[in-house]
Amino acid sequence: MTPLTRTARIGSVRSGSDRGFTAIEILLCMVVSVLLAMITVPTYKNVTATFYNKALGYDIGQIQGAAEDAKTLEAIYPASPGDNALPEEIRSRVSLADNDHSVLHYQATADGQAYVLSAWDVRTGTVYCVNTAAGNGFTPTEMPEQAGVGGAQCMASLTAPQHVEQ
Repeated sequence: MTPLTRTARIGSVRSGSDRGFTAIEILLCMVVSVLLAMITVPTYKNVTATFYNKALGYDIGQIQGAAEDAKTLEAIYPASPGDNALPEEIRSRVSLADNDHSVLHYQATADGQAYVLSAWDVRTGTVYCVNTAAGNGFTPTEMPEQAGVGGAQCMASLTAPQHVEQ
């Protein structure tokens, strides 16, 4: 038996104008590609959203630490310079991971014994709200449909401190 007849028995050998892919082969490759994309794209989006939220959580942790440091030194939390911006006493102590895609608001009570901090990641819609007056600590909540509403609700939650003198 010659190698040509053996090959012909295993599968057909294409010649000349028969070279190329059939429509079924191309369609099969397209279906497999679409299935792979359907699996990987949502996974990628989930991984990036998790990364963005962890970076924002890291920023919040740094800001909380700086606020606590400032209170230790001055006996009160620093006052906001206006428009709910971070005070210089806090801003100078932190190195924020991603300031381009997050909206931060800080506001201290009039007596400086409590503060509210909200951070909103515009890419994922996650809002972190810290309200030391209410004692809720570090609570991630999902952003409502209208932009900025979650952060505004967090800032509105600041009430007169209800702490007990020790």
